[in-house]
Amino acid sequence: MNMSKTTTMVLGAVLAGSLVTAIPALARGLHGHCGAGPRADHMERHRDPEARLERMMRRLDLSAEQRSAVSAIVAQQQPQLEALRAKQRENRRQLANLGAGDEAQIQTLAEEQGKTATELAVLRTEMRIKIDQVLTVEQREQLQQHRDRRGPRNG
Repeated sequence: MNMSKTTTMVLGAVLAGSLVTAIPALARGLHGHCGAGPRADHMERHRDPEARLERMMRRLDLSAEQRSAVSAIVAQQQPQLEALRAKQRENRRQLANLGAGDEAQIQTLAEEQGKTATELAVLRTEMRIKIDQVLTVEQREQLQQHRDRRGPRNG
């Protein structure tokens, strides 16, 4: 065998080996799971705002009066939150579709993304403050401990 055939065979073997390892990784998706099964169900439950709210109310053992007040606060803020989240998703989609030469548009969309993130942070903080006013001192402490264990939110 001459050198070019050997090189071609080696490159072919390397490519085949790469595909063997890459295909399962791609099947799992970029986030380490395939989007089906128990982990996906778990992730979906944690993204569902209503399910998170219900877990929080159960965890804090809220009275019926407190539950009603918290639900009203969340219901009042929910349309704004959803609109901002939708704006954020659309902005991320647009950014993902941009290519080289779109620097001005990248800058504009990045600035919009920053403004939307700021609006979300303000709205969430206002909502947290209103909810905290409904809670007892012990419930606020318990909720803060949970937040500390959970870590910072991402969006």
